[in-house]
Parts: sequence; C-alpha cells; structure tokens
Amino acid sequence: MDASILRAETEPLTPRFAIPEAALRRFWLRLAREASNGEVLEASLAYGVASDTLARLVQHWLCGFQIDQQLLDELPTLTSELNGAAWTVVHARSREALAVPLLLLHGYSGAASEMAGIVAPLSDPRGHGAAASDAFHVVCPSLPSYDLGEKALGLPELAEGCASLMRLLGYTRYLVHGSDSGANLALALAELDGGHVAGLHVTALPAYPNETPEELGSLTRSEKSQLALLTQHRDELAYALPQSPIQELAFALARLEDPEQTLTNAALGDSLLAGLTRIWALGGAQARTELYRRTRLAPAGVSERPVAVSSFPLDAPSLRRFAELRHRVVQWTEHAHGGPMPALEQPELLLTVLRDFYRRFR
Repeated sequence: MDASILRAETEPLTPRFAIPEAALRRFWLRLAREASNGEVLEASLAYGVASDTLARLVQHWLCGFQIDQQLLDELPTLTSELNGAAWTVVHARSREALAVPLLLLHGYSGAASEMAGIVAPLSDPRGHGAAASDAFHVVCPSLPSYDLGEKALGLPELAEGCASLMRLLGYTRYLVHGSDSGANLALALAELDGGHVAGLHVTALPAYPNETPEELGSLTRSEKSQLALLTQHRDELAYALPQSPIQELAFALARLEDPEQTLTNAALGDSLLAGLTRIWALGGAQARTELYRRTRLAPAGVSERPVAVSSFPLDAPSLRRFAELRHRVVQWTEHAHGGPMPALEQPELLLTVLRDFYRRFR
C-alpha cells in the first residue's frame, strides 16, 4: 500500500480542539436545569437504564467531571474547512516506516474522544506491546453535524468530506474502520472513493432480503428473529431517539453491556462524557438525529472493497447471508459480548480485530 503523505510543514491545517467557554457555560446550565427537572428518572425509564447508575453518572458529569484537556492537547489535533463545513481531526502519524493510513469513524453518541484510547496503540504499537509491523497513521475526525455542527450534512456529503480529508493529508490508499453510524459512513465512503479505500472493517452491515416470495420464503428462524429485532430498532429510530444530553447518556448506557462500568472505569465513563459534552455543546442535535434516523438501518452502499464485519450482540443485527450476497465480505466475526461502541467498551478486543484483519493489506 502507498502510505506516502504530505510533509508536516506543508499540512494546510492548524491545531485546535478547545470548546469555547460560552458554549460550555450554556451546556452546563442546560444540563443542571434538566437534571433538576426530573430528566434522570424519565430517561432511565425510557431507555431501560438503572436510575441509580444514570443519576450517579449525571452527578459526576455536573460536579466531578472535567474534560481532560491535557489528554486532548496531547492528541495531534487539527481543524480544516472541507466542503463548506468545519472538521476537527485527530491525526497521529506513526514513526514506523511500514505504517499504513487508517481512518477511524465514530458513531452517533461519540466524537473523536470515542476512539482516543486506541489512537496511540495503533500509531505507536511498539510502545504498547505490539509489533512495529502493526503500525498505522491514524486519522480520526469528529464529524460535522455531530460537532461544530453549524452546517447539517448528509451521508454523501460526509463521505465526500472524508475522501477530501484523506486527499488533503496526502494518503492515496487507506483503510477504514466504522462503528455504529460510522459503519454506514465507512460503507458509503468505500462506494464513493473505492479507488482509494483498500479495505474496511465495520460493526454493522445493513443488507436485507428482497420483498419477493422466494427470498421471504427462504428466511430461516434466526433471520426472522433478526428482522424482528431490526423492526424494534426502526421503531426506536422513528420515535425514541434522545432529545437532550441526559436522554442521550441513557441511550448510550443502554447499548453498553455493563453500564455500571462507567462508574468503576474512569477512562470509559469520562471518554463517553467527553464526547457527549462536545457534541451537545457544539453540535446541531436536530441535524445529527435526523441523519441517524435516515441512515442507521438504510441498506449499505455497495462497493468492490473487501469488508470485515464484527457483529456485537447489543448492536443492531446484520443479516449475514444477505450481506454476503451483496458485498465482498471476506471476514465475519460474531462476538459474544459488547455493543456498537467497542473502542470505548472493549478497546483491546477491537485492537486485536483491526490488527488481524488489516495485516492482509500490508
């Protein structure tokens, strides 16, 4: 793979990752007001999260949580204007000669902080107990409409922005990982920029039977159960997406296998809160929600790029037979635990999966 890149001094981007103080003040005032108005109990009932867990995390969010600005400052973060929208991007170049470019795409309740825990192990594998041959130049944007969301973008515009970003950074061939709605974006990007995307790993691959007697009649019991679960997910997209920060925290916790872990694992809990703080302080909530509603379960864009799928039990199910009929699936893994945010919940597992799959492209 050609991993040539522009030299640092020619890079047309400038460092910035801070949230403006005025935006933060507005966010904290809103969060405190909603917490005092019974939002915690309502959200716990709406999304099936223990009210004590949610209440303690909201209390931490209000009184004990601080965005780890030192951690964010240590991430090599850049901003750029792409296709009329502001992009904030973590770009960690590896020092290893054989490193290859890897684009990480976060999901609905995430930002670049969702992927922060895997950036260093991917870009500096020898410093984290792995082989130099598993090195990547990591690119991880906080997506517009999620972040700095003054301009609402659809999936095609986000895919075009990702392709433009990789060209801007000088990467002529690159790999992609996407989880949750980032998986939909990864698949759309592969369809759009297939001449430059070498391969992709996703946590969901939406593909469905045609509405013909032959295909519907061929459904197995397991496939019928998966379709029933997908109907529940569609209902949630239509009627029950979160409308406030506390609701979205409950929504995110419900998709973790062990929500209590956010109280005992400070790195996990604070990474989740950092992403939610950023997207609610800066993002366009309505545009982001509408994008998620329209695209999360839409049939995936089709390309000839090789795809690896990691299916997690708390994520929306993927129908393997139809995915393999319509896409070039080269690896399929059913995981016993986890949901749509493995970079937060199971970073070591995700690192192993990514390294194993991407070795074939070196």
